Amino acid sequence: MDSTYSYLKGMISEEDLHRIINLFQKLNFAVHIPELSGENLLKGLEEFREHLGGQLTIMLLDEIGKGVEVHQMDSTVISNSADKLQEFQEEGFKFA
Repeated sequence: MDSTYSYLKGMISEEDLHRIINLFQKLNFAVHIPELSGENLLKGLEEFREHLGGQLTIMLLDEIGKGVEVHQMDSTVISNSADKLQEFQEEGFKFA
């Protein structure tokens, strides 16, 4: 999810995102979990923020191997990230 969010925010390239998704495929990891979509995902992030004492801290990618902490996330981009992961899962997330 964080890698897809990073891509949609323009932090990593589409090629980098495909490399990450391909690695998940090779490891037989699911990239989409239906229970972590939409409202459930946003609710979970809010609970995580509260658990952290009020300030959300999420590690996103500035490039593969280089993370950057952010303290705010756009709920629309989060939802779009979940949708994109569902598409990858349904398509078999195979890229050239």
